[in-house]
Amino acid sequence: MGEYEQLKIKSKDGSIVFQKKLADYYLTKLKRPDDALEIYDRVLKIVPEDLEALFAVAYIAESMEQFENARVLYHRILEIEPGNKKADEKIDKLLRNENSG
Repeated sequence: MGEYEQLKIKSKDGSIVFQKKLADYYLTKLKRPDDALEIYDRVLKIVPEDLEALFAVAYIAESMEQFENARVLYHRILEIEPGNKKADEKIDKLLRNENSG
């Protein structure tokens, strides 16, 4: 049984940390953003203010050119953590790209 299958089996009842690692595996190693997004969505249903998961979903949205969804997620991060520099920078970048395109 390969690493992928072992991760999938463990994820059925895994912790939030494990779920996020599994989603990252789908995203970075398997290049399956839709599957990663499904796992991150499950995480966010349990822990809606998980910044790591919100950033990951925003990244996926950007990579799929769903810029408005990404912007909404970055604003959500700022609601949870006002002054989050990374979220501010991402919003600024999205606005610059929107205005230059």
